[in-house]
Amino acid sequence: MDKIPLTKIRPFWKTKTSIKDPLSFFEEIDKKGDFCTYKGILSFIYLGDPFLVKQVLDKTGTFYNKVNPLYDRFRFILGKGMLTSEGEVWKDQKKSFSPFFSKNNIGKFLPIIFRNLSKTFKKWENHADNSQPLNLSEEFSNLTLGVIGELILSYDFKHHLKEMKEITSTFNDYVAAPSIPFLSSPNIPTILNLKVKNARKKFLNILETIIKKRLLTKEKKDDLLQLILDKNPKEITPLILDQILSLIVAGHETTSNALVWTFYHLSKNKKEKEKLQNFLDKNLRGNFPSFQEIGQLSYVRQVINESLRLSPPVWLITRKSMKEDILGGQRVRPGQMIIFSPYFLHRKKEFWKDPQEFNPNRFSNNEKLERNAFLPFGSGPHACIGASLSMMEMSIFLSVLIRSFDWRHISPFPSPFLSFTMGVKNGPFIFLKKRNISSKFSTEKLNNSQESIQQ
Repeated sequence: MDKIPLTKIRPFWKTKTSIKDPLSFFEEIDKKGDFCTYKGILSFIYLGDPFLVKQVLDKTGTFYNKVNPLYDRFRFILGKGMLTSEGEVWKDQKKSFSPFFSKNNIGKFLPIIFRNLSKTFKKWENHADNSQPLNLSEEFSNLTLGVIGELILSYDFKHHLKEMKEITSTFNDYVAAPSIPFLSSPNIPTILNLKVKNARKKFLNILETIIKKRLLTKEKKDDLLQLILDKNPKEITPLILDQILSLIVAGHETTSNALVWTFYHLSKNKKEKEKLQNFLDKNLRGNFPSFQEIGQLSYVRQVINESLRLSPPVWLITRKSMKEDILGGQRVRPGQMIIFSPYFLHRKKEFWKDPQEFNPNRFSNNEKLERNAFLPFGSGPHACIGASLSMMEMSIFLSVLIRSFDWRHISPFPSPFLSFTMGVKNGPFIFLKKRNISSKFSTEKLNNSQESIQQ
């Protein structure tokens, strides 16, 4: 029982193509079986069985933790925020923040979502009217940053967009770089490490300035910062800054990249794009959905789920064993690193018919799915607390933008850029064209939608 099948493939650290294309490296391992080991500079157990993955995720915090090279890199950037913290620090954050992001609470975020979307909508209209190219990844990054900035801080980051783009680009470059144990240590003054430290300092300075102004005005806001300040009313601690930094980075990167990949899959599958547009034309009276119509966006959610299946932003998850455990009849010893990939779980032929095809119908109510094989937001106690918010944002954004615009690419769709999430480095650039639909956007309609939501 102690012997785990050893995976022998091309050495990762001696093959340039492996570093440039980690997906192909893990694809080779995935083909070897559902439970195997890899030995190299970083040795690990690889799991390709969704039920074994569920066991590890369910036991995170008791038998497994996030103390491993990947999360050490996250920790260098995010500190002790919810994504990287452990034990009582993590429990306290989850207890405090989960109600804020719960399904019962996120309905009150709709005015913020609509307000930020209206800015994007008007910009897209102008670009369509003037035949100006649009950077899709930048647009969605700015949109989701605008929403999360208001939700957490009641703050508009519009004056910091260029600075925030540079900061997050530095963060992503660091996480995407090869995880060579010695050189990756934050204590080693490499050029990239120093850039990350400087970028983190800039980000924290922005946050500290925002929070200090709030403390000086003593103004109460209905945001997540207020929850934090109510518990720590007199000082800005390093933990507070880490918490907010982590929530902002995680709260907009995943959603932004998921939106980009959804546009990618619809671009490749024009029949599905037309089917979605016809669905929206039939089910929405105006460009912006009413509160009642939001609940009727079933096919939009199917499209999003299928995009998340094929291009999950969280493409790789790691854990480390804290205690001896049995997985699939094999003994796992304390200190062993565990790796699994939603990207490949989502393509298992045992659970998905024609797994390479983009088929939103597989997520209809009539289809039976093995939910353990679908992990776009993780599972278990450390599952993403913002999953419901992200799905609501994406449903509204896509229902409005895809109903109102067609597009064509003027640059190839970039290859996946694997960092915090599976995104794209930049682009693609697209030209927009307004669709001929009966109702046009108006500020009056947007205001009416917001009034019905607030009621």
